[in-house]
Parts: sequence; structure tokens; C-alpha cells
Amino acid sequence: MKKKILILGMCVAMAFSITACSDKDKKENETTTTASEDSSEEETTIAGSNEKDKVVDGDSEVVELADYTKLEAPKADVEVAATDVESSIDSILAGFPVTEGTVKDTDVVNIDFVGKLNGEEFEGGSAEGQTLDIANSTYIEGFAEGLVGKKIGDTVDLNLKFPEDYGKEELNGKDVVFTVTINSVSSELTDEFVEKNLKSQYDVSNVEELKAYVEDQMRLSKIYELVWSKYMSDCVANVSKEKVEDLVESGVSYYEAYLSSMTETKLEDYLVEQGSSLDEFKEVLREEAVVSIKEQGVIEEIASKEKIEVTEEEYEKEVEYYMETYDIKTKEEFEEQYAKEEVVANVLYYKVVEWVCNQVKITE
Repeated sequence: MKKKILILGMCVAMAFSITACSDKDKKENETTTTASEDSSEEETTIAGSNEKDKVVDGDSEVVELADYTKLEAPKADVEVAATDVESSIDSILAGFPVTEGTVKDTDVVNIDFVGKLNGEEFEGGSAEGQTLDIANSTYIEGFAEGLVGKKIGDTVDLNLKFPEDYGKEELNGKDVVFTVTINSVSSELTDEFVEKNLKSQYDVSNVEELKAYVEDQMRLSKIYELVWSKYMSDCVANVSKEKVEDLVESGVSYYEAYLSSMTETKLEDYLVEQGSSLDEFKEVLREEAVVSIKEQGVIEEIASKEKIEVTEEEYEKEVEYYMETYDIKTKEEFEEQYAKEEVVANVLYYKVVEWVCNQVKITE
């Protein structure tokens, strides 16, 4: 299965299941109750992607699957510019940095720099990990040119001058020194590079195939953005209250863990600082969870009708991708963090949405 490069923003249900560690340790009979829940009601009508959607006791169910065979998108809105394809490929190449040699005038370089005016750093003049296309630089004159021929890994001083009409009074026409560290340059795009580094991931063998594949993925992404949300709102579902609360608690746990890794601030205190509260935060998560669970049900319903399945080979490839991306050493370690059904659901989501987008009629 080809790895999807940039399309089809993950549904919230998948974001919950992948970013929050799996809940395999939960007790099977554990249940949660919301602060706003009224136990005397069997179902609660909610404001979601469709006013007919409901949160109910019992299992989730797609009540009405909208017709996905008659979706349309205007041609002008799904066309992909060649410059966008090039930019996307540049992003891919950035993942294969070259750290030896010298900078050429055709290179895309990764740099850190510090700008100083009269020996002092000035606001907005410093950055790290910046990508600069030497041939298409938007930096001030002499910046990109000054890196050509320099050794990758070196730090160089560029004595430059801002244009008289730069747009900032304190910098107009001023002499400045930029201290630039050349971290790396992107690999050169050749048929040999594609065959060696991208074939297993994207199933392409040369530059022409890569460009065609990226363009197709970007086109599908545009179609998805145009039709999917509207299609979801046309479907109707009853969503399991228990599943919703499980996702809410997983979301809270994830953000608590994230905050604790970044700061000593507790989630509840952080929310107060932001003018909110834990109950309000949970309500936001609850609304997202309803839509996510509904979307998962719609995906499974379409997959069943169209006989779209995830093969064991596709699952294994996805595992390899996650292990490489998140630097997980062994499959056992991966399986401790991610349940197989979650990974399969993730792959199925992409397969179904891509299939639906490919059925969309493109109109003039």
C-alpha cells in the first residue's frame, strides 16, 4: 500500500486513539459518567454535524448513510499548481539531509542564523532550522549567495546591508552581520534517489512517477476538503455514550501527560489561566468525540458495503512506518503502545476516504 503523504487530515477519533496511548489496561466493566448527564434520560439530542445525531445508551449505529456515489467538486477548486507539487517534494527531500560537501546554487539548505545590528541581536533577525532555497531566495540580497561554496556544517559571517526601503525604519539601509550555521542540504532529486529511498514508502520508481503521485495526493486532498465534511453532515448516527466518555477521558489523560512533559502546570490550572475550566474543556472533547465516533461508523459502513478491507501486509507496513517515524525499536514495544485494531482503523480510514474521493465527479 502506498503511504499517504499529506492528505486526508486524520479524523478526531484516530487522533484520540493514536496520540493517547491505548486503553488496553482499562477494566472491561469500567464506565464513566459526565457531569451533565441525566440518568433519567435514555438518549440526549446534541448539536453535532447533524442535528439528528444522538448520544444514546448502548452501541453506536449509523442510522442513515448518505449517498456517496453522487458527490461533486468543481474542477477549478481541485486543480494543483506545479509549484505546490515542487514544494511538497522539497518537504520530502528535507527528510533526507546531506551533511557533507559544499553548498551549490541549486541546493535547498537547512540553516540556523543570528542577525546583529551594531553588535547587538535585533528582533526578528534570528532563527533555527530554517529551509532556504538558494535559487529562489526571499532573503535580503547577498544572504543566499553568500552561502554558495561554503562547507556544510560550517558557521559563516555574512556582512550585508538592508535595502533602503526594507520597510522597518530601524533596519532601512543599515549594515548587519548574519552568523549562519549550515546544518545540511536536501538530497538531489534524481531517478536513482527515488528508486533507492522512496520506492518502498510511496511505490514510485522515478521522478516522473513521484511528481504524478504527489499531484494526485494533493488533488485528492482538495476533493476531501470540499466534500467530506458536508457528506458527514448528511449522514445520521446514534453514538454510544460510553464510547464518548471513554474518548473524553483518553483525551484528558493525553493532555495531562503532554503538559506534565512540558511544564509543571496541571491541566486544570492551565485551563483556568486560559479563561476556561476542566468541565468546559471536557465538553469540547465530548463534541469532537461524538463526531469522531460517528465518522468511524460511517467509514466502517462504507467499507462493508464496498468490501474495502485492510490486509495483513498493509497493517505490517503501517507498523513499520510508525516504528520508523516515532523511533520505536521493537514490534513488541509498538504493540504495547498501539492496539492493532486502532492501527487497522487508521489504515481503513485512509482507504475508504480515498476510495470515496476517487468517485467524486469533477464538474466544469
